Amino acid sequence: MPVNMISAAYGWAGFPNLTDDPDGFIRRQELLDAPSATGEPSARSLAFRLTELYRGEDAVFENGRLTLAGEQIPIDQNRTIYINYAGGPDDKAFPKISLADVVAAVRAGDRDQLRRWFENKIVMLGTDAKGDSYQTPFYSSFSGTKWTTPGVEVHANTVHTILDRDYLVPAPEWLRLAGLLAVTGATVVIAVWLSAGPAVGGLLGVGLVVAAFTHVLFRAGLILSASEIMVAANAALIGAIGFRFSTAERRGDMFREAVSLFVSKKVAASLDDSKGLKLSGKRDVVTILFSDIRGFTAYTEALSQQQRGPEVLVQTLNDYMGTMSSIIIAFGGHVNKFIGDGILAVFSDEDEGAKPGDHPVRAVQCATRMVQAPSQFKTGTGLHTGLVVLGNIGSAEKMEYTVLGDTVNLASRLESLNKEHKTKLLMSETTQQALQGAVQTTHLGSVPVRGKAVPINLYTVTSLIEEVVHA
Repeated sequence: MPVNMISAAYGWAGFPNLTDDPDGFIRRQELLDAPSATGEPSARSLAFRLTELYRGEDAVFENGRLTLAGEQIPIDQNRTIYINYAGGPDDKAFPKISLADVVAAVRAGDRDQLRRWFENKIVMLGTDAKGDSYQTPFYSSFSGTKWTTPGVEVHANTVHTILDRDYLVPAPEWLRLAGLLAVTGATVVIAVWLSAGPAVGGLLGVGLVVAAFTHVLFRAGLILSASEIMVAANAALIGAIGFRFSTAERRGDMFREAVSLFVSKKVAASLDDSKGLKLSGKRDVVTILFSDIRGFTAYTEALSQQQRGPEVLVQTLNDYMGTMSSIIIAFGGHVNKFIGDGILAVFSDEDEGAKPGDHPVRAVQCATRMVQAPSQFKTGTGLHTGLVVLGNIGSAEKMEYTVLGDTVNLASRLESLNKEHKTKLLMSETTQQALQGAVQTTHLGSVPVRGKAVPINLYTVTSLIEEVVHA
């Protein structure tokens, strides 16, 4: 009679099927089939039936709990257990004896050798051929039966796991969530707050801690997926890098905006090209505009006599400066600095939207708008066109972007002459000629200017003279 029929008749049969995961790896083994509707005993796996026979007692499966000899076996809802492998394919976890050697010993009547091989041992018969060899957690990138585990050895590891009660169970949900939160939190903190070099070291450290911690848990019989944690960490890292780049970009925008408040948008943009601040300068032909408030000293004294706080003065001056600055920007110039109640503005060919040589026209039109703007203050302006030096002046500890040269000094002196000539705007002959008739001007005569060998011709905008006459 065939052996399979005999084993079935005596209840010794078990199904040899292995339980593989979707990726083809054998990590678990189903111990028994689902209970039948007729109440017949569930079919056992080969490993589990062999374990029952060795223990001399059938297992009991009730209410989802599986017990053997009064001891519970930790199965999942599919009646499987994780196999705690005693070793990899080359670890010789279990003795392997060639069937040819066994036959030879039997034919030779070598009972002592047979006793040494088999006495008081569970003996399983199987093959290590390629068709019955599987990938297990002892993964190798190499292929071939040398690097995979035979099916009979997988069953042997299952028997070993149950008999030694060396079970592997999933870590508690709270521990899984705590691990995910801890690692993702640490990843975010490292990626966001540390510079590139220390961040790489920190992330490698996190990976080592995860590997060590999950291994310690594994040795304690708890399964905490290192791959799941690292996937979560990688997702957190990608998010942190995205956050870091976005915040860095916002900080860069804020920096450029802050710099442009003090110098110009062009200078702020040039910092991106040079990747830093440095003392530098260049020569250029520009139009300098100086403005000043008429009667500002008297205004401050009046506020003091009225016992009104300095915050009133500051707020009023800020409102005025805001109005004047917006006019300057509207004409393409940039405010270089505030000098007390005065403003130094620069117009050049490098202004945004500028046309070659149009900066004198824009500067005069701007000055005209400034002196006509509604305000509780009267404004005087002076303009001169010429060569200047522009650049970062100072030291590595403190620097200022400014303009230097006789052109700046002359524009300032022209502005101061407005009070003497009872005008609102004065320009030099150089600026007037650069207008090329774009603005109607009037010659007011010539005056000596300190530092100049010959008198300077003064010009103003004709419409502003008419406003003075009408007033």
